[in-house]
Amino acid sequence: MIEAVIVFPIVLFTVFLLIYLGLFKLQEMAILHQVQRAARQGSFLAASPGYETLGDFQSKQIDFTASPEDVDAYYQAYHDSIPVLYREIFGSGAWLGRGDLDDLMENMEKDTMILAGISLTDQSLEVRRSLLSTRVEAQVRFGLPTPGALRYFGYDGQMEFLSGSVSTAISPSGFVRNVDLACDAIAVPLEKLGVNDDLDKIMEGIRKYLF
Repeated sequence: MIEAVIVFPIVLFTVFLLIYLGLFKLQEMAILHQVQRAARQGSFLAASPGYETLGDFQSKQIDFTASPEDVDAYYQAYHDSIPVLYREIFGSGAWLGRGDLDDLMENMEKDTMILAGISLTDQSLEVRRSLLSTRVEAQVRFGLPTPGALRYFGYDGQMEFLSGSVSTAISPSGFVRNVDLACDAIAVPLEKLGVNDDLDKIMEGIRKYLF
């Protein structure tokens, strides 16, 4: 009986601790999944003008029933205006509004809360544009009340955690188009100047040296 009095509370505490840690890990993975999904969908919006016309891009269901009208609307939005047509110069701000990004994070708390007491203290979705790439960064900071056992030892307040994800906004077809335009922009003037043969010799020398 004495051994049971000593051992049983320890075993019970260990079991409940493992259950709690398992639930917390599940909660953390649920939030991380939503953060990654928001960053990924944000990168699609930033890479492809008109992406939102193909359907409800916030839905968890995959839609394989796009109609010809949806495709026409997508290509119309893809060439909607001069800023969109020359999006490499004007950036994704030509078609992507702040509200489009906010909508991706709007249902974060409703869709991901598993543990009681979890609260989202901060969430953000930002487009970071640089010279060579555009990135979409999603971050969620959430708080968890300190368990009673830790409060007993003086750890009051709540614990804070951060989940984040980064996705690069890139359109493969747009990348090929840009490379082709860049090659033409170099090749045409060189052909007009009659120095194509000299360039070929230089490139052949570089290939031999590097490879």
